[in-house]
Amino acid sequence: MAEPEGPPGLKEKVLACCRSVYAAIVKGSPPEPCDEVLDLFQALCVPKRQQLMMYQVFHELKQGEEEDVVKTAIAVKRESIYELVLERRRWVEDLLRCLLHQHLEQRL
Repeated sequence: MAEPEGPPGLKEKVLACCRSVYAAIVKGSPPEPCDEVLDLFQALCVPKRQQLMMYQVFHELKQGEEEDVVKTAIAVKRESIYELVLERRRWVEDLLRCLLHQHLEQRL
């Protein structure tokens, strides 16, 4: 017997919701930051609680890139950074692109 057909996209929405719940349950602890990042957090007086909140956002960005459930996020694609801007993204994208490009040039 065939499954009853729901509205278009309903199955995908239910699967996405289930995947989100499952991802929240199996999410691993954040990786230990390198010494350079720890020094920066200390210099900026960023408390551990705020560091964890930043990792949660970082993990959500990584999960948005992947179909499979991400347990630990280590890196995100540069394009995912634009998702941080919820309003007026169109006006901010060029500025973010320049900042990210400049950061990459400094590291090389």
